[in-house]
Amino acid sequence: MWQVETGGPGAEAAARELTRLASENQASAVELAALGSFELRRGKLDLAIRDLKAALDKKSDDPRATNNLAVAMLLSGDMENPRTLFPNAARGDPAFAAPLYNQ
Repeated sequence: MWQVETGGPGAEAAARELTRLASENQASAVELAALGSFELRRGKLDLAIRDLKAALDKKSDDPRATNNLAVAMLLSGDMENPRTLFPNAARGDPAFAAPLYNQ
């Protein structure tokens, strides 16, 4: 997970393993959120949206996954859904500033 989150050496292999777990419905919410963030950073917006939604299906109050989903949606051209997601992410963790800047 750390490798996927930071994108360091070994991140691609770790992401492949998380993708396998996700395809077998064995990935946790944290693993799906990490995979979605990894895909977002690489511009794989459809995959990022899919995996971040799956993470939020398992843990709906994750502010970072919510924020990253909103960013991925914006980048894919969805201008409506992020309007509610950014405020939800900001309420989920008042110390997490990213959603406040992204709104």
